[in-house]
Amino acid sequence: MATIREISEKTGVSIATVSKVLNGKSGVNEKTRKKILSAAKDLNYRPNLNARNLKKGHSRTIGIITEDLTVFNSPEIVDGIAQTLEESDYHYILGNLRFYKRYGNGPRDLKESISLVHSAVEDMLTKQVDGIIYIGCHSHVVVSLSDYSEPKFVCAYCISEDENVPSVIYNEEKAAYDLTLRLLDYGKGGLLFNYDLLGYGMMALSTFFTGLSIRAETKPDRWLKRLMLIHGVFFLSCFFMPMTGMFTGMGEGKGGSGGEIALLFWCAYFLPVGLLAWRHF
Repeated sequence: MATIREISEKTGVSIATVSKVLNGKSGVNEKTRKKILSAAKDLNYRPNLNARNLKKGHSRTIGIITEDLTVFNSPEIVDGIAQTLEESDYHYILGNLRFYKRYGNGPRDLKESISLVHSAVEDMLTKQVDGIIYIGCHSHVVVSLSDYSEPKFVCAYCISEDENVPSVIYNEEKAAYDLTLRLLDYGKGGLLFNYDLLGYGMMALSTFFTGLSIRAETKPDRWLKRLMLIHGVFFLSCFFMPMTGMFTGMGEGKGGSGGEIALLFWCAYFLPVGLLAWRHF
């Protein structure tokens, strides 16, 4: 691999000037800069990042250790971290412990688990990372990170035994609670209100099939047939409308203008249907 000295000898420029150009510093005229960069390309020069990082005291590199990259949300978490690091001009090194693939739900031997984590951390430290993000398979306490005072750690989807290590976790208990409330109080309208909507849906389905059975021989009958067939579409909307939250509060007697408007429209829609049906039947 070529060195800065070799580039200097090829271009006839001082080592200090070559170093300036290769490190992206100013103070060198454009002609000399192009000459140095061209020579570096011809000699297949690659910067020694370890030496550069040692001189600067930081590497702008973050280590990411996942307990298993294939489970749950790990790929999305890693992708989000990677995007943020790229936007901040940082590099990252990814380590995968493969816990799930190795042991199922996790190592059966705690000593083996700690050994694997220590090995991954030591590997990151040899690469001079500025910090490590540790991503768990599931929400649990990680005991092995407390053995290190450096570098800085952050836990994702797990908690360190060391209280000084910050953690970002999902509140699974709250998520389960909110999900249960959503099921029991669908659309914030109450189960009874949604059963009522189901009744409207059945009615819409029946008008659709009634419309199909009508022999439309006159203009009013053709209008009646169209209106009844169109009304059949409401069968589907009765299932999806509660998800929009437009009926919020109606089942609790708190009103809800969206739902009231929809029901008023429904009543207005049936006015011509009723008149045409009376004329037809």
